Amino acid sequence: MAHRLLLGTTYLAFIILATACSGASEETESPGDGDAVGDGDAVGDGDAVGDGDALESGFGQEIVGGQTRDGYATMPLEMGGDAYMVVTNPWGGATQVITSGGGAVFTVDSMIAPEGGNAWDVASFPSVIRGASYSGERTAESGMPIQVANIDSVRTGMKTNATSITYNGNTTYDVYFTNAEDYNVGGSGPPDVYLMVWFHSNAINPINTEGEGWSCASQPPTHIDSCTGAGSLSIDGKTFHRFVGPNGESMVISYAPEQNFDTWEFELNDFIDDAVAQGVLSEDMYLQSVQGGFELIEGGSGLTIQDYYVEVNP
Repeated sequence: MAHRLLLGTTYLAFIILATACSGASEETESPGDGDAVGDGDAVGDGDAVGDGDALESGFGQEIVGGQTRDGYATMPLEMGGDAYMVVTNPWGGATQVITSGGGAVFTVDSMIAPEGGNAWDVASFPSVIRGASYSGERTAESGMPIQVANIDSVRTGMKTNATSITYNGNTTYDVYFTNAEDYNVGGSGPPDVYLMVWFHSNAINPINTEGEGWSCASQPPTHIDSCTGAGSLSIDGKTFHRFVGPNGESMVISYAPEQNFDTWEFELNDFIDDAVAQGVLSEDMYLQSVQGGFELIEGGSGLTIQDYYVEVNP
């Protein structure tokens, strides 16, 4: 998880995601149709990536298993015969109840944030994971860890109901990368790079680099008039603004959509290639996990991930 600041001008580093707006990055010539985005190829404002033929949907797989839990819990699921886990993760002190299975991947039954703190403090990040969390738990036969240079495809999709629910926070992918093949000697710990692909947000800004002239001030972000200087790219007709900044000793690259949406199936490797081109990732790093969930600040009861899948192909 990576977290962010929000509604403020003071930079804070969270252990999961947090902040407001970024500095400028130089943009170079964009690749043409069919060109791969590789090392050193920067994708600039509005450059299209991944606008190829649509692939067959991976939605609609049978969901097996499920529990209802409060506190911190890991709940195993099978979807389409593949192993996943739902992690409740009330890391910011939330009092919550999460239900996995039962016709959906998981649902936030209730979430109450702790009193006090800042308006941007994330209270919880319930998510569904394929791969290895940084607590050391792993799903079987995920195809991860895998070195970035060896990835041919990471086909994935997520379906939610976020645009119909009142809450402060976001709906996002959180993708973990490490320099070594494992998190560390003990097999756990924070990743070296977080890559985030946002679907929906309210009253929260992505982590960014402080002191480079940007200011989101106290306004909730719309991502239409972006306060980042890191450029944007277009994938499958969707425009995303890049935000790049530190989360403790790790780096975070976030892709915030110009327009919110609930459902998307896409090639995650398009974003991975772009992060390599931006110098945030390297091809020597290892993909550890792909997760989708909700970073919750306030509210969120009824938020549901209705469908989800991850297919890693070397």
